[in-house]
Amino acid sequence: MSLSMDFKAGLIDLLGSLDPTIPVYSEPDLQGLPKPAFVVLLLSSELKKELGRRYNQTLLFDLLYYPDPGSTDKQQECQVMADRLYEHMELVEVNGITYSSRGMKHQILEGVLHFTLTYQLHVTRTAPEAPIMKHIEQGGQIKHV
Repeated sequence: MSLSMDFKAGLIDLLGSLDPTIPVYSEPDLQGLPKPAFVVLLLSSELKKELGRRYNQTLLFDLLYYPDPGSTDKQQECQVMADRLYEHMELVEVNGITYSSRGMKHQILEGVLHFTLTYQLHVTRTAPEAPIMKHIEQGGQIKHV
């Protein structure tokens, strides 16, 4: 799997531990989506070359929270969930490494919470394999002065 998909899986696991009663989806299927529910989307990924084989990768995720349709105050339910997400989503473990979010923000649009997270990673690409020398002959002599 790619690093961005590993991050997405880590976020899904982390959301599942926040409230196991709320289902978490990786693809938005608004027709059959039971509510309340979370949807995790990768909005953008950017890779910038640094020095040599080093890169800086930025991942931007949007966590959508669809509140309970029977709720009398969806705005308040979204705000309470946003506060919980700020506390719970700062650190995510991916492939045994813990990463810290570089930015978190939220907005509530049309009764849906959009909680965005930004992660910045330093990535090192593996060096290309150099051809191995097959045989070398070395000779030498001592110079008499």
